[in-house]
Amino acid sequence: MDRGQSNNATETSDLNDTLTSLPIYSCRICNNFLYPPIRLVSKTGQVCGTCKIPDGTVAIHDTALETILWNLIFPCPNATKGCKERLVYYDVATHILTCLHRDYQCPFSFVTDCIWQGGRSDILEHANVQHPEGVISASNGNFSLKINISSSSNTIKILQMNGEHFILHIKCDLPCNTLYYFLYYIGSKEKAQAYNYSVEQTNKIGHNYFSLQNNSKYKALHDINFKLEGDKNSAGSVDLSLIKRLTRGVSVGAVVKIFTENKRLDNIYFDALVSVLECPICVNLMKPPIWQCLAGHSICDSCGWKVNDCPMCHIAFGEARNYSLESLSAVLKFPCVNQPMGCETVPTPIPRT
Repeated sequence: MDRGQSNNATETSDLNDTLTSLPIYSCRICNNFLYPPIRLVSKTGQVCGTCKIPDGTVAIHDTALETILWNLIFPCPNATKGCKERLVYYDVATHILTCLHRDYQCPFSFVTDCIWQGGRSDILEHANVQHPEGVISASNGNFSLKINISSSSNTIKILQMNGEHFILHIKCDLPCNTLYYFLYYIGSKEKAQAYNYSVEQTNKIGHNYFSLQNNSKYKALHDINFKLEGDKNSAGSVDLSLIKRLTRGVSVGAVVKIFTENKRLDNIYFDALVSVLECPICVNLMKPPIWQCLAGHSICDSCGWKVNDCPMCHIAFGEARNYSLESLSAVLKFPCVNQPMGCETVPTPIPRT
């Protein structure tokens, strides 16, 4: 590009920025960005397509202004809050709905009179201060709670796990004889697609523990879809008549488990892999180097220095290593051995030596 072209490009960019900075792109009713279709309303001015105008009011579709705006590049209306996106005019309305820097409404406002609004990073702090009973932290990857099933109701909880936050909406619908679970990820729409969840109903009567397990895995939704009525076709659901067999009271326990797509190994297969990689002597998970006897049984390196014969078949160990198990242990991610005590860390795979 020569100097003349560079100057023209700079001038064009400067002109674009000058035009988009003018205070003429705000709706005269809601003061928000002038989303299409733009209407020129009598005695009011330009009004965005989302605002309702009184019946009988004269309004004209302002196609001329829309044509001008179509040729401009706009910063996100949340630029002052940190968003760096620059968008063509007709993409602004779509972007602002899912912008991570937009103002969020308090999730509990649907069931309380809370009118708080704020950034995504402030939701948890607000909830901990104003709605502490509605915040649940993961315990061993699970969320445990009690649900009232004596009347139709809506319960809202915020779940926090590994720095991520979710809205859990539980709807007890007595006319439909169903308990519905909705889970919404608070964050990017793309990341929401990676989360799934399962639900287990529980109850304890005396020393007896009862459980109603559902093997179905449900998809988490994005927070933009959060509304009190909810789409029942997108919810996890449990028959209330089955739940009532678990309890003699007005409430029932529930355990919600959240997991991601890259951890979708079913428990039965995961447990089988763990058992294969357990050293038969110390019962710890084996990592490279893994030694095997002439019959094919394997033990970890630490135990290999302590025994001469295989504890399973009593055949002597040689210099053979089980490279297949070493490769398997190098690519799988297993939870910390202290997971039963609450550790949620998943170590990175151990490199093969």
